[in-house]
Amino acid sequence: QAGGYSKLWLCGRSQGACLSALLAVAGVEKTVAGAFCIAATALPQLKTIPSDSGIYTPPSQAKVAAMRLGFYSGSNDTYFTENQEHPEDSSGTFPLLKKTLTNLGFFSGDHECHFWIKSGATHTSIGPSQSIGGEAF
Repeated sequence: QAGGYSKLWLCGRSQGACLSALLAVAGVEKTVAGAFCIAATALPQLKTIPSDSGIYTPPSQAKVAAMRLGFYSGSNDTYFTENQEHPEDSSGTFPLLKKTLTNLGFFSGDHECHFWIKSGATHTSIGPSQSIGGEAF
């Protein structure tokens, strides 16, 4: 099949990455191929999907099984944390994303978990553009 949702990746950086994860997991009815999120965190709507919103819905097991997720951040990115935690700290964005997505059924069985760190990078020095690191791709 050429095209279609099954070949679509949602990607973003910072707020766009947060929205990409939310929409891929809970906001797009059909299953997309995946989401690649640079410098992201789990938005409140992803942590607790509102049952009456009509916009977001918990992912089906078929969606969970088919979707691929990847997260990339700088080791010194503390932008989305309250107490300046780094992504890999116990209260950082990576454990929060992993816990949130695990609670929704991701990362069980043979479903892979992809979290990458760029050593020394901050929130503003990571991304696909040459002006902010350019090493994402």
